[in-house]
Amino acid sequence: MELLDQAGSEVGIVLRIPSPLADPSLPPTAADTPESTGSLFQAAKRLRQARAELRDQQWETCVATCRQVLENLALLAPVLPASEIPGPTTKERTKDQRWAAIYHAVLNMTHAAHHDDETTVVFTWTRSDAEAILAATAGLLLRYTSSDR
Repeated sequence: MELLDQAGSEVGIVLRIPSPLADPSLPPTAADTPESTGSLFQAAKRLRQARAELRDQQWETCVATCRQVLENLALLAPVLPASEIPGPTTKERTKDQRWAAIYHAVLNMTHAAHHDDETTVVFTWTRSDAEAILAATAGLLLRYTSSDR
């Protein structure tokens, strides 16, 4: 990654997201926690899964897995509901409302990869689509679970 950065052909960005396996100060959680309970372990596991799916060129599957991470994130940390976010005039939004707007926009974008029915517009996912969703998901997971929030 550093060589590509130096050559100017790509910019590599690394995000380190704490996981219960790497941070002993976090409370332990089981891998198969019920869906109604958030699990940082499960979120980190799915984020690694999405990264592997990206590597394996499974763009739509990667985006669908990111949706699962985002759903888990909402159980881990308080994300304002979309109904509590003022309209598009961003001057009126607080910092928390702006982060929630980003969360809901990314979650909404992942709907098309997660639902495959006649009511959902079918997308053709590309590598750059999957990379952007994965980066946004990782960033949101880090932001909402970080201790310096």
